[in-house]
Amino acid sequence: MKTVEEVYASYYIMPQLCSHMYRVAAVASLICDNFQTSVDKKSIINTCLLHDMGNIIKFDLTKFPEFNEPLGIEYWQSVKSNFIEKYGNDQHNATVAIALEVGASLRVLELLNSMGFSKSVNVNESNEIEKMICLYADMRVKPTGVATLKERMIDMEARYGGGENAKKGTEIQDIYLALYSIEEKIFAHTNIKPNEITNDMCEAMIPLFKKTII
Repeated sequence: MKTVEEVYASYYIMPQLCSHMYRVAAVASLICDNFQTSVDKKSIINTCLLHDMGNIIKFDLTKFPEFNEPLGIEYWQSVKSNFIEKYGNDQHNATVAIALEVGASLRVLELLNSMGFSKSVNVNESNEIEKMICLYADMRVKPTGVATLKERMIDMEARYGGGENAKKGTEIQDIYLALYSIEEKIFAHTNIKPNEITNDMCEAMIPLFKKTII
């Protein structure tokens, strides 16, 4: 059995991706710890700590050049090429394959398949709280840290609002509405409010997650 930190190192996960997954897990943990009924916290946290393991496959490494340092873009391009050679061109399939390799539970695999911006409407309609917490926690973390849901939506629109990743106006509106509905449903049953989950709180929790056993 390995710690999350050891798993990330063994798969050559970019530091920025590591930080993102730690922060997502922290957001989810704060929700779970303040939820008024029982939730499957272990599966939720493990899902959050694994959900972007294959994401280097889709990265444009020129977009945030600071994230390539100190090893440099050529190093990370090599890692990306190795991921594609081993797992293919789909980052989600790569993530699921890695989760299987590290022994993730069936429930974690199920939750992983509900992660992602495009899954928001389906997750909202499912009313499955563990799925909603996982997806929502991911939607609260920008590349630079934990943000409000509104700030995250603005960030995503700025980064993905045009080009081949753009979604039609009605589709994007449905996703936004679903995400705000998810937020409302989650926090109707917690002892904490959305704005009480801050980046500073989540950063303070990262050392704990580094030692979590997957």
